[in-house]
Amino acid sequence: MSTRTEHNRGTLDRLFWRIFLWKLWRLPLALLIVYAAAIVQRIVMEHIQFHLSDARAWLVPTLIGILFGLFWSVISALKTRLRWEAELLAHLVGDAHDVLVLRERTRFWFISPQIKALTGYDADVFRLSPEFFESLIHPDDVAAWRRYQEEIWSEKPAPLIHQYAFRLRTPHRGVVWVRHQVSCFAFHGIRICRCVLHDISEEIELKRVVSRLQHEDPLTGLPNRHGMFKQCTQRLAPGSHVTFAVVDVVDLRRINLNESVAVGDAILRTIAERLSHWVEAQPAALCVGRLVGDNFVLLVEGACDAVQAALLSEREALEQPYYAEESGRYIPFRLGFGFYEADITDPADQAALEQLMQRAYKNAH
Repeated sequence: MSTRTEHNRGTLDRLFWRIFLWKLWRLPLALLIVYAAAIVQRIVMEHIQFHLSDARAWLVPTLIGILFGLFWSVISALKTRLRWEAELLAHLVGDAHDVLVLRERTRFWFISPQIKALTGYDADVFRLSPEFFESLIHPDDVAAWRRYQEEIWSEKPAPLIHQYAFRLRTPHRGVVWVRHQVSCFAFHGIRICRCVLHDISEEIELKRVVSRLQHEDPLTGLPNRHGMFKQCTQRLAPGSHVTFAVVDVVDLRRINLNESVAVGDAILRTIAERLSHWVEAQPAALCVGRLVGDNFVLLVEGACDAVQAALLSEREALEQPYYAEESGRYIPFRLGFGFYEADITDPADQAALEQLMQRAYKNAH
């Protein structure tokens, strides 16, 4: 058992004895009650005169009174300590956002009411059916959850705190990400675990957004430069012969000044969608991304002449005017094209890929 657990148990034991001493006023009261009962019994049952000087007459009532008073004081002290612990626990978990659980392996001792906000079910549901909690775990996480539980409840020495993140299926919030932290201790030979369930759905979503923004352009949804490098590493083989095609909106500045920046952004999104469709229709096209500003870059396997002919043949479709619903009219725009042919020696060499993209950008301008 850890030093911290021993300290907590010692504190509770000292608290109990302080309460017990405070409750000892019941001892003389118990003696008086027992003495009164003994006097009434002797007077009524034996019909004899009671002598206060008879020491033997006081022996049995005294012993009974002492035992009764001690028993009464102990019970009162235990009830008071339990009430104080319950009030303290309610105070600690009353305003908490996390869910606190005390449990044995096969049953729950305590579950804070916040479990309903997290799972949609009252604490009584889990106390009556301990196996119900596992039924809420996402099927893809059940196997890992069971291994995690075996690690917690094993008798082997284990870390003080275990932690595991998994998904719960809830009726009111859908799939919720939860972090489960548990610390176990021995209590009179029983292994007890204190578990804390913390809703980390917002944290997981934030990490996803940050990860996506590291490789994705937030305006168009296309890969950014880092995303392009990642796709090159995955899709290109060493020694590949490719063509970088740079496409830019020639008159985007004029559109932003004469129309609005919102219309200019909408045109960029429209071009990104059209280029994505072109890449999907071309077997040799590997990917498309937004390089910077109004510039897009396509990576296509093959010689420059073939890629240029294939892309310029779709120029009219790519330059179809954009219909602005705000003004109710079509906004024309023009595209510029630049091409650069190169051999990819090592797709994982991001510095070399960066230089090739810069050369393609310069050729386009």
